[in-house]
Amino acid sequence: RAQGGEDSTTRELAAHLRSAGFDARSVPDVMALKRTKLLTNLGNAVQALCGRAPGVEPILAGLLAEAQACYAAAGISAPSVESLLTDRVAHVCQPGVIDGQQRPGGSSWQSLARGCGTIEADDLNGEIVRLGARHGVPTPINATVAAVALEAARRGDRPGQMSVTRLLAACGAGEDQNNTSSKS
Repeated sequence: RAQGGEDSTTRELAAHLRSAGFDARSVPDVMALKRTKLLTNLGNAVQALCGRAPGVEPILAGLLAEAQACYAAAGISAPSVESLLTDRVAHVCQPGVIDGQQRPGGSSWQSLARGCGTIEADDLNGEIVRLGARHGVPTPINATVAAVALEAARRGDRPGQMSVTRLLAACGAGEDQNNTSSKS
């Protein structure tokens, strides 16, 4: 049912998952939710690169603006990021402290922490870059963040190793800087 619609199977599967303790719903347009989820994940690489350092807001806003311009050019609709985040926080995500520690970062942060040499930036930010290319929408911030994150993963950089100033400079220039791992 990924292309749309719901039926007795999707409703039954969601009911079974809920009975097992998962938050699951059958929705008429699951792809719209997935498109919004992509928007919420565009900052994953930024968090992996810079940790939870303040000052990344202009980068995050740029990533989202580029993605929304791509969606508009492609005629793609998606629920608002705010509505998805409100729903997730209210029903699914309840951040907490475990063994006295907060979760240090998301999946991209974890990729750098594990040193696996890869990161999902090409699947997230790269998807926006590819969509922009198909529809004539420039995506320099998403392209830069993806390239910088991929290079950081290849080098084995630790999460939070890059300064916000350095990433802002790279994104402002719209170019990939090859030596982005040192603090400035």
